Amino acid sequence: MECKRKGEAWNEKELIMKCYRNVKFVSGWSDIGYSFLVGQDGNIYEGRGWHHVGAHTQGYNSRGFAASFMGNFMTHLPNAASLNAVRDLIDCGIQKGFISHNYVLYGHRDKGNTTCPGDRLYHEIRSWPHYNHTHPWRFILISDV
Repeated sequence: MECKRKGEAWNEKELIMKCYRNVKFVSGWSDIGYSFLVGQDGNIYEGRGWHHVGAHTQGYNSRGFAASFMGNFMTHLPNAASLNAVRDLIDCGIQKGFISHNYVLYGHRDKGNTTCPGDRLYHEIRSWPHYNHTHPWRFILISDV
């Protein structure tokens, strides 16, 4: 989803509502399926959260959490604030016992036929600790919307 309006960046609340309307009325799904949305403002926005099964990756929803960066990251990276926010989210999940300390990290395209999380972001996360592209058991998924 492109994050521009009249030459200005969408604010995060507008973007979340746009995402919600898209999944509800265009795709026909009941709600945003990601565990968390990541804003370019450096904030994490709760989707399904830690306590509810996501609806992000068919066949793997009950085995992992998904953090979705808001924006199009085919040609550029998300900003440092959002990248750091996801790293902090992962650390928080480990500290609170929602994520195993030996978790495996994947890009959305590793588990489905999609361009998510965008070429540039995908290249970035492949350098992060715990990244692996083999079949998961429990995992954290990185995507974009």
